[in-house]
Amino acid sequence: MWSRIALRRARRAVVEAQSLFADARWDAAGTLFEDARKRLDRRVGTHPEAAELAARADLGLGRIHLTQGRFPQALAAFRMAQSLWPQGWEAWYWAGCAFGHQQAYAEAEASFTAALQRQPGSGPARIQRAYARFRRGDDAGALVDLLAAERQGYLGEEARALLAALRLRRGEWSAAETPLRGLKGVAGTDRYAVLTGSMLAYVLERQGRYAEAMARYEALIRQGLGQDPILYHHGLCAYRLGRYADAIRSWTDLHGRVPGGDRLEPLIGSAYRARALQLANRGDFAAVSECLDAAEVFAPAGAVLPELYLHAAARALTRGDRSGRDEARRYLTTVQSAAGDDRRPARYLALLDALDGAPERAVARLRRILSDEPEDRAVRLAYALSWLPLGDADRAERVLADLAGDGSGPVPIRAARSLAALRIRQGRWDAAAWALDALPGDDPWRVRIRPECWYRAGRFTDLAGPTSAGSDQSLWAALARWGSEPVRSTVATFGSADPGTGDRARRELALALTRAALTEADEGRWDAAATLLYERQRLGLGPSASPYLDAVILGFGGHRTEGVQVLADASRAAPAEHRLTHALALMLLHTVSGPGSDPPRAAALHRQCIAAWAAILHDQEFWQGWAARRAHRYGTPVPEAYLSSLRGRVRTHLQHALGPVDGTEILLHREVDAAQALAGCGGFPVGQAPGRVLVCGPLRIADLGLAREFGSFVAEKVDWADAAQLRGYFSQLGFAEVHRSAGRAREAVDALADLRCDGCRARPVDRRATGPGQPMLCVRDCAHFDEYNAAYAQTPDKHLALLEDALDLSVAALLELARTALTAETPDLTGVGSHWRQAVERARLIDAAPDVQDAVADMALGRAAALERADRLDDAIALIDEARRHCGGVAGERLNGQLATLLASRGIRAGNAEPARMADAAADLRRAIEVNPHLRRARVNLPVALRELALDRVGRGDPVAALDLLRESVRVLEAGLADEPGQPELLTALGIARADLQDLTAELLRLISGPRRR
Repeated sequence: MWSRIALRRARRAVVEAQSLFADARWDAAGTLFEDARKRLDRRVGTHPEAAELAARADLGLGRIHLTQGRFPQALAAFRMAQSLWPQGWEAWYWAGCAFGHQQAYAEAEASFTAALQRQPGSGPARIQRAYARFRRGDDAGALVDLLAAERQGYLGEEARALLAALRLRRGEWSAAETPLRGLKGVAGTDRYAVLTGSMLAYVLERQGRYAEAMARYEALIRQGLGQDPILYHHGLCAYRLGRYADAIRSWTDLHGRVPGGDRLEPLIGSAYRARALQLANRGDFAAVSECLDAAEVFAPAGAVLPELYLHAAARALTRGDRSGRDEARRYLTTVQSAAGDDRRPARYLALLDALDGAPERAVARLRRILSDEPEDRAVRLAYALSWLPLGDADRAERVLADLAGDGSGPVPIRAARSLAALRIRQGRWDAAAWALDALPGDDPWRVRIRPECWYRAGRFTDLAGPTSAGSDQSLWAALARWGSEPVRSTVATFGSADPGTGDRARRELALALTRAALTEADEGRWDAAATLLYERQRLGLGPSASPYLDAVILGFGGHRTEGVQVLADASRAAPAEHRLTHALALMLLHTVSGPGSDPPRAAALHRQCIAAWAAILHDQEFWQGWAARRAHRYGTPVPEAYLSSLRGRVRTHLQHALGPVDGTEILLHREVDAAQALAGCGGFPVGQAPGRVLVCGPLRIADLGLAREFGSFVAEKVDWADAAQLRGYFSQLGFAEVHRSAGRAREAVDALADLRCDGCRARPVDRRATGPGQPMLCVRDCAHFDEYNAAYAQTPDKHLALLEDALDLSVAALLELARTALTAETPDLTGVGSHWRQAVERARLIDAAPDVQDAVADMALGRAAALERADRLDDAIALIDEARRHCGGVAGERLNGQLATLLASRGIRAGNAEPARMADAAADLRRAIEVNPHLRRARVNLPVALRELALDRVGRGDPVAALDLLRESVRVLEAGLADEPGQPELLTALGIARADLQDLTAELLRLISGPRRR
């Protein structure tokens, strides 16, 4: 409300800084961006433009860091800009650039994607995301981005080179040739030229245009740019063109200078033999002999390297996708024919068959391997497991049982575990336990799973035996004794166990307790039933399938608080489920206000009760369902007016029921007003289901633990005007808002004095640490700040934002107090002045003093005008004088002008009324001129009053005083003519004043000289 001036200054600073940045004047631009950011710190969250301006300042600072290589600082600035202005795309774009410079390509891609979501037509963002995707190995995604940027006309030289590279990697040779031929760097001699030139040559080579490709390769070699890949492909093209001598030259040169050159030996040997054949056809047998001798030095062509293929297959398989499995299959198929007795390719192919959902092929392959190696236990294990997808569990079980043996060795252990898992899935717990017996004593499956198998198989005596370290056997043994010993004994065993162990046993205990509780409840033994459920809850065994039933049992059994907790926990899991909220509200109301309720406990729960009922009062789905059920039952629709009346009666009853607890009325009022404000914004979306919204107040948000989510909703999903209203109600400011809406401005100011949570209020505070008029806030590290101020939970510098909004609200309340005091028949100027003073002091803390002073001036001028019309000039002048004490600048000038007018009116009226008051008239007119030298009316009338006073002094025998008064009148009129040269009224008055002064002077001279001698 008071931030226009600060915003204008910040806006100018940002624009000027952007201009300096464009001129590469980094230091000057950074200084201005910093200045703008400081001006905007307090404005963010209170004005719709402040966040965007602050984000642009952070964006500028981040780009300066980026250009100077300070990437972490740049990234921090861009992240701040994102939080301030999430809908702006530039901060996400430049953050992506910063991530890219730090080689964090996944984060860079995510940032560029976020930028494109906000600005789908951004060609630079598409190109940069393409680079990030390319670095991450996502060629398909990079290609999509580059093609989209190409359609938009954004592709530059480097982007075209990348597009060509991607086309090349995909084998799209013709498509890659077009962008490569258009590159300027193809004909150069630098590293970029080598890259693009060799790419074009390679594209031509892959299209079978070997002569053109070889010409390109030779041009690069002649320029001294013959790098290893160029020599290699030059040799391939030469070989295909029958230029074997050139192929031999390139390959032997490469063979001698690169590590692993022995891989070229088959190619060199083949080239020598082809050259020998070529020379033989020419009859040059001496050269043929030399070539054959050279060929013998190198390995023969076509040697297969099985280990290399197996390694390549393993690398492809680790990608975990279908393309990787297909690539691995090609490698394995290639090597299988040359593997000889090596069965590894066949095993791996069987694994691929199983992964591809072809168990029949896997079984067939494994059967062929077993026909040659029937005792290979690893293959037999794979063979057994392959029968399970085919539905032949019996065959699998037989093989697994045979393999398990005594459980010694990796394969028997895996076989025993698989056998146990198979039998557990079939519900054969006893057989599963026997399978686990074969495992070593410290095997985790045997330690953890076998006790449950014994329990479910009814082998309770085994559970009574020795227990292994880390085993849950004692818990299952306690469950086995269920019914034969008191429940408390079983529960005690679980209570003393490590909370992180025995998850399955604990679930079993929860089920047993629930069944026992239902049995007790069915027979009317509510106390016993509630005790069982209370024990389940105390052990943290989780809720049952029906929180309603649990709550009813606990309530009837005397554990109402625990019943409330059950419903509260269920409600937190489904915050928009009105049936749970209604059940919780009813149980809370009966708990805190029913017969025999404990006042301290009621005081502890009444906030939760208010929160739940306020949510119910504003849950449209609940009331529509209630009306529909009544309409169906009674055959007539329920009027909307009746529903509104019913809600009002519910609220009144709630207020009466909770009345004895201090603060109930204001809490309920705030909760209801807050819910109404949230309803006006469409509600708070919760959960994953579309359309599920929550309409409630701040207490309910805190109970549900949704403070941070609600803060994000207010910061990101709500427009500025609605967000300002929600911040007022969903925070500690809400109590002041309630008082203001009820016309209680004094109470609103008092409520704003202390905005701390209950915990911080219990701490000692030094009021000297806060400025005059500043409210007390929670400490910076308060863990409950978000709970009490949910709307600020995700606001940048939330403590400062709350302080500023509190001061803003306090200023408005103080002005309302002043306005109320002014409307009294006789304004209490002392009280009004105090309100104005406090309002201006607090406004200075938020850079809003000029605007508040304007409001004070408007208020004073309006009331003064009414007093003037009522002929109460003294009161009007006193009021304007009081306002002037607190106003300066433009507001002060406005007050000065009106004060001068009022003083002139009172002075003229006093002078006209009776001569005895001429001195008062002159005093008012003098002051009017002092306050406003341009007021002609006062300047014209003051000499008249002074002339009358001068005549009075002459009559009293004091001509010297009269002379001084006439000289003053001349000075007053001369000053007026200096301001308004030639003004007729002033000229006339000046002539009269000078004549009076001349006459009196002459008379005085005559008296001084005495009578003339004859």
